[in-house]
Amino acid sequence: MYLAREISDFEGRNWAGVGIIPAQVKMTGKLTALGYVKATAMQNSILASKGEVLKGHEFHYSQISGIDETEQAYRLEGRRGKDVRKNGFVKGNILASYVHLHLRSNPTTVVHFWESCQDYRMQNQEMLLNRREK
Repeated sequence: MYLAREISDFEGRNWAGVGIIPAQVKMTGKLTALGYVKATAMQNSILASKGEVLKGHEFHYSQISGIDETEQAYRLEGRRGKDVRKNGFVKGNILASYVHLHLRSNPTTVVHFWESCQDYRMQNQEMLLNRREK
């Protein structure tokens, strides 16, 4: 939530967020999502390839808006395929979502993350070496 552009608190006051995610978060004062979900990746990300299915759990008292359709991370399905909706944000090596993923539901998730870390290391080797020297 704090990575969003703006957060509205329970009293309706707006606060600036970090701004990495082009979205607004609104605290609702009531539970907006609770339960297990099946998350189908809508984009390639650091954890999954497009179309891969992960499982997880949601529990939150807020709503997020303003994320472009092309940057949505997951298509979520609740129990028995009900409550279908989109969730999350993905762009480059950023992945953010309300879903608390159960990594054992899809073991390739860990492989994707490891490969993403290795790719980042290879692409940024010079910068990382310079940091170590300081």
